[in-house]
Amino acid sequence: MDEIRLSDIVVSQAGRDSGKLYIVLAVEGNYALLADGKNRRLQKPKRKNIKHLKLCARGSSPVAEKIVGGQITDSAIRRLLAIHRSETKLTEEGRERV
Repeated sequence: MDEIRLSDIVVSQAGRDSGKLYIVLAVEGNYALLADGKNRRLQKPKRKNIKHLKLCARGSSPVAEKIVGGQITDSAIRRLLAIHRSETKLTEEGRERV
């Protein structure tokens, strides 16, 4: 299993938010802090167990630098996730478009 790191795009595999896409803001032991820029914003990220997450795409180093420097915004996160959805043909809930 691939290790989840800062700025990776992940999908939730368990819980009420199952199927939702998030970007990883931080990793704390067995937990990751996640944001989607809409329901889960930077000010109040979701804390989720890593075993309930599936890696969708590796993050880029410029995005990771912005997260660490505190320069990333909710709109930038929404934009990154929208680009990923359009490339992978996923809906907002993380399901494949028919």
